[in-house]
Amino acid sequence: MPLHEIFSSPSEESLSPVFLSEGAHPIPLQAGEQLFKFEVEPGFHYSFIVNTGSVDHHLMSRGAPAVEIWNYSGMRFQAESYGFSLPDNGITNNFSPGKSAILFFADPGHFPRKYFNYVRVFLWESVSTAWIKIVKKKVKHFCLPFSGNQSYLNAFGYRAILPGRMKPTINGHDGVDIKAFSVNEDGSPERDLDRPVHAIAHGKVIKTKDLGILGKAVWIEHNCGEQIFTSLSVHLQELFVKTGDRVLRGKTEIGTIFWREAHLHLEIFPKSSTAWWKGYSYGRGGQVDPLGIIFEN
Repeated sequence: MPLHEIFSSPSEESLSPVFLSEGAHPIPLQAGEQLFKFEVEPGFHYSFIVNTGSVDHHLMSRGAPAVEIWNYSGMRFQAESYGFSLPDNGITNNFSPGKSAILFFADPGHFPRKYFNYVRVFLWESVSTAWIKIVKKKVKHFCLPFSGNQSYLNAFGYRAILPGRMKPTINGHDGVDIKAFSVNEDGSPERDLDRPVHAIAHGKVIKTKDLGILGKAVWIEHNCGEQIFTSLSVHLQELFVKTGDRVLRGKTEIGTIFWREAHLHLEIFPKSSTAWWKGYSYGRGGQVDPLGIIFEN
């Protein structure tokens, strides 16, 4: 359904926007359309996070929330989105599981002073665990692995069973599966296997390994000040890095996607690790949800 059939005309007076302050507790979402606003300060990174909670529940109906974001002048705000697609008419759902985010940097060159962003969210039905929040960071450690359009296949702790549906597995998914896609002229998505995978944070390659039919894997250690993380990228066709190499967040290309799997399997450990539990140990190696780390750090 097009956004103009979901949303009413933008009107702060009629919708009474809820003010979001960075670092605050998540705000519960209700069914239907809601308007929020938050102050943006130039020189900071922002993550606008939408969590619809119960994956199995909300995907039984019509999918994740539809979301639309614009700045104080009424212009559509261009931002990097994960879990949402970005067609010309705004940001809409694409059956992403529980957690999605819009990530952007307030470039002082474009916005020299503080301003407000407005966000409209349309939740198809009431979900008791649904919430939104805004995260503000002066230094952003993590980014998404692809440039351009990218979205879920399988979430952390879940595995896709049917298109647009997620169901818990017995042993649990240790990471998140991400596909890069392009949008055809008719608006339909198509997987992009040629798009390179980038390092998700500054760091050092501590191990690479050929996993046979699963493709190649690379472990990168990231020193984020008070916390050390390790990212594990699996299902790579070709590696552009080797053990000992230094990588830069969002700039260093680490490899390409393996055609047999057609997606990236990404795990994050909150420590230095070279473990591989074949992707389905339900966090036996200490893995954490990569999306929470990328969105909030």
